[in-house]
Amino acid sequence: MQKCFALRLIASVIMVLDLTVASGSLVAAEPSAVIDLWPAGQEPGPTRVQAELGERKVTDRRRTFDQLTNIAVPQLAVFPAPQSSRTGAAVLVLPGGGMQRLAYEHEGVEIANWLNPKGISVFVLKYRVPGPASTALLDAQRAMGIIRNSADDFAIDPDRICVMGFSAGGEVALLLATNHEQRGYAELDAADRASCRPNSVCLVYPGGIVSRAGELRSEIKDKLDAANTPPMFLVHAFSDASLNSLALAIELKLRKIPAELHVYELGGHGFGARDSALPLGGWKSSFLEWVRWQGFMDPPYVSPFADNLHAAWLGADQSETLSRSQPSATLEDAYAIQRVLVRKLAASANDPIAGFKAGYATRESQAKAGLTGPMTGILLRSGILQAEGPIKIASSSEPPLMIETELGFRVSEGLDISTRIANEKQIKGAFEAVAAVIELPRALPPLMHGELKAVDTAAANIGAHRVLIGQVHASPDDFQPESLKIRFSKDGELL
Repeated sequence: MQKCFALRLIASVIMVLDLTVASGSLVAAEPSAVIDLWPAGQEPGPTRVQAELGERKVTDRRRTFDQLTNIAVPQLAVFPAPQSSRTGAAVLVLPGGGMQRLAYEHEGVEIANWLNPKGISVFVLKYRVPGPASTALLDAQRAMGIIRNSADDFAIDPDRICVMGFSAGGEVALLLATNHEQRGYAELDAADRASCRPNSVCLVYPGGIVSRAGELRSEIKDKLDAANTPPMFLVHAFSDASLNSLALAIELKLRKIPAELHVYELGGHGFGARDSALPLGGWKSSFLEWVRWQGFMDPPYVSPFADNLHAAWLGADQSETLSRSQPSATLEDAYAIQRVLVRKLAASANDPIAGFKAGYATRESQAKAGLTGPMTGILLRSGILQAEGPIKIASSSEPPLMIETELGFRVSEGLDISTRIANEKQIKGAFEAVAAVIELPRALPPLMHGELKAVDTAAANIGAHRVLIGQVHASPDDFQPESLKIRFSKDGELL
């Protein structure tokens, strides 16, 4: 008996210690401001709220987190990222709770605890419950408009705002992503004239988005549009109602809307962003990598600098060089600017990206240019020409004509070119054809004034003005580069 008692005592001590550690890691963040969404008495849409009873915590459902219900006054809590690490990106968080209550603590405040140290500001929406999702959508539209309209005051980038919804909040977030072109209520002020379209969407174990037949609800499916629906990140546990995420992912794929899907074998519903011994706890790092590629983790100056380059490209005044305006900028920062600029140009010119290029040079050349790796760029479809016989290029002194001669390799179908090629064997197995290429780089000096360094060239390297592709050789293994002959002549005289 004494031995059994001792084991029980040890177990209870360990449990107490674990709870102490866990509670210490969940210290609630405090918002810098709490904003009422609507003027008092002007909240649109029906609810089942009993306003006379007041907002209250849920006490009849045992949970490891606080839940709120009977919310008559929807509010937006502001959790700014520390100024020292702030990237300018933001996330609007919609907690879940089955449209009856809000898991405001672990699907709201704890998201700020997680993302603020990463440099991302967080806005937690306390939407009205109990009530229909259509009313919560009105609150979400209003909240996104307030955030974007006051972006300068919040020190965030209005073009880097993600909406993250949990459970029923995931349904509301999806409705926001597909119902952003027109508000569901009468305009009140400037906040309702700002776009309420999120730049990206994260849905964590979303619920209520499929019909009883297991298909995506038609009113959602019909509004999915590749031109207007933002990219999505989906997370679910297989043992949960994962059919919601799977059905949505299929429709996104069919409509060519960018998406990333994570379905974990083990785990239930409502795991939030708390640490877990299960693999599903890895969804947080996957999400951060996903938004990193979209620019959410870029330094704050990246997006404004890309805007200036874009304006210069369209004929406005020149932009100052990146190396001068941001002396500490790295090549990675320059490539981040390049990605933003590519998206802007591809959208404004409606010119599809035909492919990507990576130019390797000798170690001596790289060292001279201040490079630590290959320069990369993109090819716009309008710039690619198949050279069949002599090609005439009009030359002028403003700007000077630049010509690069290169070897181009056609990548084998299905090859993942994002992986590093390590040896000659892999090179020979990677390409199915080789050709001589003449590239006319876009003129950089008119875009940026001052001496250009490697980071400046990389930032504006959005592709060639023209790419001329010569005869294609279908046997790269036997191809001898020395056999290529490229002739340049000016006014009939060989250069």
